[in-house]
Amino acid sequence: MRLLIPRLLLLIALLLINRSAYAVEPSVQAVYFAQTGHHVDDQFGFLSYWRAHGQVTRLGYPITEQIIEHNRPVQYFERARLEFHAEHNQVLLGLLGRELGMATPPVAVSADPSVIAIPETGHTLQGEFREFWQRSAGLQFLGYPIAEPTNEAGMLVQWFERGRLEYHPEALKPLWLAYAQLKAIDLDPLYEIIPSAVGRQVAQLNGLMLDAVPQRQAVPTWSPQLWPQTIKVSLTNYTLEAYEADLKVLTAPIAIGKPGFETVSGSFLVYQKWWEKDMQSSERGESWNTSAVPFVQFFYRDWAIHGTYWHADFGTRRSHGCINLALAEAEWLYNWTDRTGTAVIVDP
Repeated sequence: MRLLIPRLLLLIALLLINRSAYAVEPSVQAVYFAQTGHHVDDQFGFLSYWRAHGQVTRLGYPITEQIIEHNRPVQYFERARLEFHAEHNQVLLGLLGRELGMATPPVAVSADPSVIAIPETGHTLQGEFREFWQRSAGLQFLGYPIAEPTNEAGMLVQWFERGRLEYHPEALKPLWLAYAQLKAIDLDPLYEIIPSAVGRQVAQLNGLMLDAVPQRQAVPTWSPQLWPQTIKVSLTNYTLEAYEADLKVLTAPIAIGKPGFETVSGSFLVYQKWWEKDMQSSERGESWNTSAVPFVQFFYRDWAIHGTYWHADFGTRRSHGCINLALAEAEWLYNWTDRTGTAVIVDP
């Protein structure tokens, strides 16, 4: 999807980009989160793990400082507990669902092919929870299900070894829902499935001090822009990757320009962002007029990175030149590029 923009507007926008944002230290090893008043550092890799694995959306903000539990360095976040396992020299997530005693007896195996039986725990994966688990490295981040989906306080949830998922169907906007039903496609917005704040729950049960601490001298306040941001696109592999300095923080499949509307390659900068944008044009015998295109980031003339609600055909050539992302990845990326000026490198 593309929108024709006057070249003069583009020139002005590019001249106004704040290049000073690139003058940052790429080797930041500790940050302070003003949102909760705690530090996270890389003494045991907690900061890099948090940055590379979903950040606020997946793990939440830190709610304690780094502490020692059972002779192991750990740190509590709103939705998880990060643990350094010296025997494996790696960071793992704590088994908070099991610690809270949420495991229930196994269930009978279902004959429904859309339901996945998990023999390790005797429970199943189905519906939106199954889709989220499969596309989000669920075994690593959630572990196996330890209970069936159930209603808690009027909300559908499911417990896993490492946490709990909540289903929020209201995250699917009416326009998106209409297209999903009309075209029989599965749309997954960023906040449709949310990990619960079980990290906070366990920390409170354990009587941990969650009060904010003073910011240490010379430790910067966290922002994704503390590190140089780069978006790398491979037109050959139909993938988009986002980096903070050299650390990859997102990988997502994309759709790109179809024959006659090939996506431009080269090095660019995000110069304009729109939460929603009506996009219309007429070119090369084709016309289009799409309302409320979400999470739009223009990077060259009328080419943009944006989300799509009218298709889910990623890994294909079907756009009018823009780089199409699924809703969840497009919103995450939009929130991550908090300013204009993010580098965009599009390889053929």
